[in-house]
Amino acid sequence: MWIENHSNTENCYTFRASGCFDDDVLDDDIYDGVQPHTGREEFALKYAFYILANAPGSVLDQYPLMGTIRTRQASNLENFHRRLEVAIVSMLRFIRVKAEEVIQAQGNTRGWVINKVTATIPSQWTLRYEDLYRKFLAQALDWTAQVAQDQIKFYYEIEGLASFLLLDMQGQLVKNGKVTHQLCLLLDFGGHSMNGRLYWATSEDGKIKSFFATDEAFEAGGGGEHFIDRLLETCVRKVEEESNGAFSVTPRGKQTAEDAFRKNRAVMGPGGSMNQLDLVLEVGPNRALADCRLTEEDINMAWHKAFGPAIELATTHIQSLAVRDEVQTMNTTALVVLSGGSLKNTPLASTMNAAVEEAGLGDPQQAYLKGGDSQSVRLCAGVAHSEKTQIDVTTFFNRGVGIGVQIQPEGGGGLWENVAYCPLYHDTNLQEDVHPECTIDLQRKDRIRLICDPNFGKNTLEPGQLIDPVDDLVKIDWKRTYTFLEKLPHHSALKNRCDIFLKRGKEGDNDVLRLKMKMVPIMRSKLEKMRRTENFTINLPLYYDPGTRCVMPGQKTMSLRQAIPRLFERQEGEQNEDGEEEEEDDVDEDGESTMAG
Repeated sequence: MWIENHSNTENCYTFRASGCFDDDVLDDDIYDGVQPHTGREEFALKYAFYILANAPGSVLDQYPLMGTIRTRQASNLENFHRRLEVAIVSMLRFIRVKAEEVIQAQGNTRGWVINKVTATIPSQWTLRYEDLYRKFLAQALDWTAQVAQDQIKFYYEIEGLASFLLLDMQGQLVKNGKVTHQLCLLLDFGGHSMNGRLYWATSEDGKIKSFFATDEAFEAGGGGEHFIDRLLETCVRKVEEESNGAFSVTPRGKQTAEDAFRKNRAVMGPGGSMNQLDLVLEVGPNRALADCRLTEEDINMAWHKAFGPAIELATTHIQSLAVRDEVQTMNTTALVVLSGGSLKNTPLASTMNAAVEEAGLGDPQQAYLKGGDSQSVRLCAGVAHSEKTQIDVTTFFNRGVGIGVQIQPEGGGGLWENVAYCPLYHDTNLQEDVHPECTIDLQRKDRIRLICDPNFGKNTLEPGQLIDPVDDLVKIDWKRTYTFLEKLPHHSALKNRCDIFLKRGKEGDNDVLRLKMKMVPIMRSKLEKMRRTENFTINLPLYYDPGTRCVMPGQKTMSLRQAIPRLFERQEGEQNEDGEEEEEDDVDEDGESTMAG
């Protein structure tokens, strides 16, 4: 059963996602769920989150539709924030009531209640946004804060799309016969922003064996709603200029213009079939009517402002994929998947198709033409699939995980080495973890991090190729990995030798990864006093993230700094510039360390 913001068909309902500006003191008419308020100016409630989360200016500037909201909040900040919250909670309560009505109408559902909520959010939304959203959902559902913490989960929109592809597009991701690998760049062009992420797919015998995110999700403001707003800005400006300031477009006139834009926006823009639009709009102060003509130049300028940032970011990632694909091994190919309602705009779709083809990546897959005509249903289906197919940490590791220590050398131009030294991998033939020796030499300003290959112990390299013939160390190729832990500590001596050991374990019912590091100084500067050998041991709590399909350290609902503060205390200690010798880590005799978080 889906309840989605699309059309009034069977078991599908429309919910207005807009609130209205007014100057009265009543809260009950901020949101009514159904009727447009043609006499008052509306705004998308999504943008209220950016205001309430105190988003930085660099984010706010990507959304010109927020201009009116930002102006309004300056006059009465406290009350304006309160009313934004009222509008969001009212909308969520309206949806809850309809959901309960649909559940009861299905029959044989006596006693059924909503006891779990999964929501999709933009890639820019951090834990601060999630906390706000969770609070509003709790109010709408009459849940306690603890119940909301346990029963509300968030996925990035691009993660919902990725899971949907596993349901709807497996034929494009798998090849019959031998093991194949694909880098899949997913680009979702929504009405407000473009979201993207790179995934790795491994298939064998016509079935997907592994599918996981290799990089962070990315997002740029821009889309069909921006296009409408830019066109509306042009109309308002032209009416005022042509009347020498005597007329201004009323909220009803703006609604008339928006309706015309929504009807025709699919064919508006560079190369589109509509290169001129004539409108008759209500203007004030006496509700007169005024003509407004949008020329080809007006339309194209609005189009570039609306879609330009999204196109630029998407094209950058497409070109990066093309370069990366040329250096891939293991029979790896590249696939670009385009999705999202904004691609119904013909000029945008043509532009992105051309960008993929010019990069030499062939024809992109048009996910927006598949799986029905509603993007929200696709995202919901994908999220439901992710929830249904979750695995635990042990299952993830037992599929052949390998974890490696990757070095970013001093003087290397900020580039990471192509291989990582492996202190832990799971051998699927032996069905056990293997702990190879991992000893590496480091310079003071080198950086080190942990990366993970979910398939290292299976269908990657021949067994004889796992061992480097030069130093007898097991190494992981960086290409099919994701960043597991961004930064590890190491000795501050000019040069040091670091022994790294990883082992899986349990703390109560929770999975942990034991990290042990022994750091021995092997060179010091003339001005330095001799530093001691340092030992660092910590248990990293682990969780499986169904959105990325990866195991990560920490906890899903809090930042890594909050979940493992001791790891950051160590790193910050290295950055002290007072020249004092660092204290030994507080590790007891058997190597145990106090777990944080």
